[in-house]
Amino acid sequence: MKAEIEYDRYKKSGDIHWQWYEKKTGNYGTANKIRDWVQERRILDVGGGDGLVASLLKEQGKYVKVIDVSKHGVMWARKHGLLAQVCSAYDVSPEKVGTFDAAILIDVIEHLQYPEKAVKAIATVTNRLYITTPIRRHDTPRNKYHVREFKGDELVAFMKDNGWNVAMIHPNAPRKLIYKFKWT
Repeated sequence: MKAEIEYDRYKKSGDIHWQWYEKKTGNYGTANKIRDWVQERRILDVGGGDGLVASLLKEQGKYVKVIDVSKHGVMWARKHGLLAQVCSAYDVSPEKVGTFDAAILIDVIEHLQYPEKAVKAIATVTNRLYITTPIRRHDTPRNKYHVREFKGDELVAFMKDNGWNVAMIHPNAPRKLIYKFKWT
């Protein structure tokens, strides 16, 4: 399996997701879908980087905390007025981050070398988890930052093996997998 590569775009390019969003490129559509879909009030944004999606949720009156392994991503999230801390998805626990109504893992799971460790850690702080990830189209990821990509049935089986069941599937996501899972 391919090793994780540091996501260095925040260091090189700043708040890259905000820049893409302003231009209506990149993950503009995904960010808006998540903003409109997440109903819970207290949200943990795992791997939230520069905080774009967290900010969209905060604008709707939600309490959102961003965690990311990148100190540069966390710095940008804070500059955008968000509560953010450096923390790996693998190290999530109630003692380190608190407890939440739901967590979001927005285009993050494909970057993780040990996604099973991350989703089990997330289950210690919430029983609801939203995941978005690109649909796997090739045997090996084409994006240098991706360790593993999933097809829909593969993601569902992986999550079920790790204690999560599908609660909802987003009805309008042609190029992304957008799921809500419930801890069993």
